Amino acid sequence: MILDAAAQVLLRDGYEKTSTNRIAQRAGVSVGSLYRYFSGKDEILLALLAREIDYLMHVIVTEAVDRSDATVQESLARLASASIRGWRYEPRLYRELEHVPRAKLVAMTREAYDRLQEHLYSLLKRHALEIPHRDLRSAAFVLVNSAIGLTSSTDERFLRQHGADELFRLFKGYLLIDADEVAGP
Repeated sequence: MILDAAAQVLLRDGYEKTSTNRIAQRAGVSVGSLYRYFSGKDEILLALLAREIDYLMHVIVTEAVDRSDATVQESLARLASASIRGWRYEPRLYRELEHVPRAKLVAMTREAYDRLQEHLYSLLKRHALEIPHRDLRSAAFVLVNSAIGLTSSTDERFLRQHGADELFRLFKGYLLIDADEVAGP
């Protein structure tokens, strides 16, 4: 309830105008009650980010990584779709969260990137014989950063209408076209 209220206030007012008073009012609780659980605005927003990261991980792992019966193309399509559905709020919310003090935010997001890369590496390893890409760890890094780059910087409408299809095309083109077939500079 408090974290959902924080997301709504952050989207409506932006980071600078978001306050514990506004979050408490939106959540329908007293500010004193809010302070029993959180020390301030940034702690609430970090808890919101942690919850969203956990949700994203859950969606990606259950819908794409843990599906061992899928072909490589099915896995990539599921990964692309899960990468879009894993973001519950519009991309602007996650850009607003970037205003949270850097040390904690950077540590939390770095750990999330590392976890995502490990999950995707395990997915790619399972399909290693079907993927001409030779360095699967690097490929996992590129997939994570491509997905996050697209999903966090585009507008909501594009993301919902075209995001999964475009990510799938990106993943498929990057992983399944043999590098020796592509002419370089």
